[in-house]
Amino acid sequence: MDRETAARPLERDNVISMKHWTRKHPIKIFPTSCEEAGHIAQELMRYGAVEVRLERLDTKGANRMLHFLSGVVFALGGMVQRSGRWQILAILDTTADQNGQDDPDDQDQQE
Repeated sequence: MDRETAARPLERDNVISMKHWTRKHPIKIFPTSCEEAGHIAQELMRYGAVEVRLERLDTKGANRMLHFLSGVVFALGGMVQRSGRWQILAILDTTADQNGQDDPDDQDQQE
């Protein structure tokens, strides 16, 4: 690498925020037991959107998972949608932070 290339700042046009990427592409999780509900809640808080495929759980376990995640999403101000027979999509409202102010990343994207 020559000096001219090394001194040039990196272009950041192709970099996107992970928060914006997960809105379009939620993290997919395939739980096998109800004990994984806490892990799914952590992933939801971390990424803002998760798609949970419940086909590996029995009916009782799937209901327990749905009820727990619905409570978590309600407490965090999001929404749950059914995206298939054994699939749910949980999305948090990430446009406002904890203080109720607009997210500066969203303002940049809207302009």
